Amino acid sequence: MRPAPHLTLEQRDLAVGTLESAREAEPSLLPLGIGLHGGHLAEAVDDARRVAVARRRKLTGIAD
Repeated sequence: MRPAPHLTLEQRDLAVGTLESAREAEPSLLPLGIGLHGGHLAEAVDDARRVAVARRRKLTGIAD
């Protein structure tokens, strides 16, 4: 069994803040990886897909 990726809510919030800060700092890149997603590869891939789809829709004028 694998330990919980975030033992406390503070650790989870810190990880979310780190990911958001990385995205704001370099908007042309899409930072992802298990290190930024608490050790969960599936969550990292899902997050990358959602962000990529949102960016593509914004760039093509489908969504704001």
